[in-house]
Amino acid sequence: MHHAALGTADKVYAGEELSEEETRLCARHPLPGPRSLRRIARLESTAQMIAWQQKPYREYASEPEDVAGHLVALGAQMLHVAIDLDRLAGRGFSLVRQSRR
Repeated sequence: MHHAALGTADKVYAGEELSEEETRLCARHPLPGPRSLRRIARLESTAQMIAWQQKPYREYASEPEDVAGHLVALGAQMLHVAIDLDRLAGRGFSLVRQSRR
């Protein structure tokens, strides 16, 4: 990975503002994975989930007209949530409740 990309990832996880170039880099992040996975027939749905992971739900919620399409949309949103939780954890947030004693 390019050194600048590592700095960008650190900025994303810290919640810092990104430059235009860093924003473009982040937007392209999920593109190479799906291209590779689409070559494996059984992973086409997984590839689409990865491709849609940063897409706002409202942009494709009405697109899928079959069950498989809806499952891909749901999987993409699950990836999105996992990434958001990872970013929050990187900033020190936790979902674990501390007991009150």
